Amino acid sequence: MGTFMFDDGPISLRHELRALMEEKLPPEWLGPFTADPEDKAMSDAFCRELAARGLLVPEWPAEFGGSDMTLDRGLVIREEMWSHSEPRGGQYYGPNWIGPAIMEFGTDEQRALHLSPIARGAVVWCQGFSEPDAGSDLAAMRTRAEPDGDGFRITGQKVWTSWAGWAEWCFLLAKVPTESDDARAGVTVFLIPMNRKGIEVRPIDGLPGPHHLNEVFFDGVRAERSEVLGRVAGGWDVVRAALSHERVGIARYARSDRMLSRVASHVAVDRPSTLRSDWMRARILNRVSRLVCRRTLAAQAESGSLEFEANAARLITVRADQFAADVTSDALGAAFFEDRSTAGAPFGGAVEFFWRYSQGATIASGTTEMLQLRLVSELKKGRRLSAAEEVADVGEAVTNLIGGVDRLPALRRAVDDPSSRQALRDAMTEMISGLDPRDGLDSAEQAAEVARRCGMAAAPLPIEAMLLARDGVPVAWAGPGGVLEHADLYDRWLLVGEEPLHAIYRAAPLGTRTGAFVVPEPDELTHAPAPGPADAPLALALQSGYILGALETSLDLATRYACERVQFGAPIITRQAVGFRLADVVAELYGIQSLLHYTLWRIDRAPHKALSDALALRWYAVDLARRSLRVAHQALGAIGLTYEHDHAMITAALQPRLRLPFSVGHTLDRVVDAVRVVGFASLFPPDGEPHAG
Repeated sequence: MGTFMFDDGPISLRHELRALMEEKLPPEWLGPFTADPEDKAMSDAFCRELAARGLLVPEWPAEFGGSDMTLDRGLVIREEMWSHSEPRGGQYYGPNWIGPAIMEFGTDEQRALHLSPIARGAVVWCQGFSEPDAGSDLAAMRTRAEPDGDGFRITGQKVWTSWAGWAEWCFLLAKVPTESDDARAGVTVFLIPMNRKGIEVRPIDGLPGPHHLNEVFFDGVRAERSEVLGRVAGGWDVVRAALSHERVGIARYARSDRMLSRVASHVAVDRPSTLRSDWMRARILNRVSRLVCRRTLAAQAESGSLEFEANAARLITVRADQFAADVTSDALGAAFFEDRSTAGAPFGGAVEFFWRYSQGATIASGTTEMLQLRLVSELKKGRRLSAAEEVADVGEAVTNLIGGVDRLPALRRAVDDPSSRQALRDAMTEMISGLDPRDGLDSAEQAAEVARRCGMAAAPLPIEAMLLARDGVPVAWAGPGGVLEHADLYDRWLLVGEEPLHAIYRAAPLGTRTGAFVVPEPDELTHAPAPGPADAPLALALQSGYILGALETSLDLATRYACERVQFGAPIITRQAVGFRLADVVAELYGIQSLLHYTLWRIDRAPHKALSDALALRWYAVDLARRSLRVAHQALGAIGLTYEHDHAMITAALQPRLRLPFSVGHTLDRVVDAVRVVGFASLFPPDGEPHAG
C-alpha cells in the first residue's frame, strides 16, 4: 500500500489551500447554501481561482483540462475543501464524478462540449435520479423517454435534486421503452440543459438548508440522441460506475476531523467522562473512515470501479460522520442552538450546521440500506476480505501448518490434549524463525498475516508473543497481575506495557483455567531491561490481527449458514434483520484491516509515538468483536452455541484476547491517556495536543 494512504500528503499543498481559503473566503464561512446570492457568487469565483491554479480538477488528464496530478495531491484537495465547508459548492458534482463519467462513457463531441466548462469552474450540474416512488430503488423510476423522430421526449418528475435551481445541466436518468422484464432495462442517461423548454424547478425547504432539496418536473422535454451518455438503454452501467466514485469521493471525515478538533480546543471534552470517551471514539471512527476511503480510492485508480469496497467505505463513513456531529453538538451544550444567524455563535454556528447537514448522510448517494443490500449480495457470492499478494504465501503456509480452518483441528486437539500445543509451538517457531516484525514495514505486514491466519483457525498459540520473541523469550503485554494465556508453554516471558518497568515472568503450572489456556498467577516476576519502543505497540497490533482473522471465520460461518438455512420459504440471509447485520460486520472488518495496516505503518515510522495508535486499533477490534460474535450467534441460532459447531469454539477461544491485557472500556481509557502523552495523528490535531509525528 502506498504511504500516501496514511500520511497527510503534500504539506505544502495543504498550506497553499488553507492560505487561499483564508484569503478568498470570509471567516467562519459555511458555504454558499444560503438565501444570499453573494455566497453563490463567492463560491463561483473561488472555483475559477482553483481552476486557474490547476486545482479544480487536479486528477483529470491534461487533455481534458486537468493537471495530471497524482492521487495523493488530489486527495489533499478533496480533504481541504470538505473540511472547510466545501467552498466549491454546487460545482462539486462535475469534477468529482460527472466529468469522469463523461470521460469514460461519452463521445468525443460530449467530452468537447462538457469537460472544458467543468474544468474551468464555469458550470454547475445537478443529478436527476430520485423520484417520489423511486428513491433507493432507481430501477422503479417512472420518468419516460419516448422516441420522437431522431430523438426523445422526456416526461416525469425528479425529487430531492440538489442545486437544481443553480444548475445549467442535469445528469438525468429516464427509461426508454423495452420489452424486457428486467426493471433496470431501458434505463438511459441523458445530459440535458436545465434551461430547456418543459423543465420546472420547485425548491423544498428542510434541515440541510436552501438549494439542497428541490423537485424537478419534465413535461415533454426534447432530448437529442447526441445527448445520451453511453448506450441507449445502457444507463445502468454508467450509473453504477458513477456512484462508486461519488460514494468515496466525499471526504466527510475531513470536516468531522476539523470539527472534533475545533470543539476540543475550546471545550473541556474530558468532562463528563462519557463525553471524553465519546470524543475519543469519534476520533477513532473518523480515522477508520479516512483510511477506508483513501484505500478504496487508491484501488479504484488502479482497477476501476470497486463496488464492494466503495459500499463498505461509504457505510463506515456516513455513520462516523453522524456520530461526530452528535459528539460535537453534545460538547457545546445549550450553545449548540446558536446557529449561523446568531451573533457570536460558537465557530460561527458551524457545529449546528454540521449536525443539520449530517442528518442526510445515511440517505444521500445511496441509503445505508442499499449499501447493505449490495454488501449482502457480495457476501452471497462468496466475497470476503483478501490479503495483499506480498503476504499471501506466508499466510497459506501458516494455514497449512495449522491443519486448515475447517473444523479448527489444532484447537480441538488442544482442548482434548493441552500438551499437543507444544508440538504446534515448535513447528510454528521453526516456520517464523527469521521473521522479526521490528525489521521494517514489510516484515511487520508478514507477521500480521501470520497472526491473522492463526486467528482464522483459532490456533491455540500465543503467536503475537512468539513473533516478538527476543533470544527465544516470547514478548507479551502484561495483563492485570501478570495473567497470560498459554503461559505454561514457556518457562520465561518478557512482559511489556505502558510503564517503563518490565519484568520476566516465570510461568506457573497449568491449573484451573478461566479461559481456554489462561494461567491465573505467575510464580515469579523479576525486573528486566526495557525492550525496544516498538515491542509494546506491536504486541497490541499483532493481537488485533489475530482477532481480525477469528472474526473473518465467524462471519464466514454465519454467512454460509444464512445462505443455506431456509425459513418461511427463503434463505434467512435475504431477511434484512439477518443480512444487514452481516453486511455491517463485513464493512467493519474492512475497517479493522485498513486500521491494522495503518498502525503497522505508524509503528515503523514513529515507534515512540505509536502507542495511542495501537491502543486505538485494539479498541476498534475488540469493540467490533463483542458485537460481531453476537451477530453471528444470532444468525446461527442454537447450533452456534454447541461445541460441535466451530463458532462456539471460536467464541470461547477468543475471549482471553478480548479481555487481556484489558477490557474494551479500559482500552478506550488508555487510548485517551496515551493521546495526552504522545498525541493522535489527524488532519487537524486539537490545540495543545502533543505532536504525533
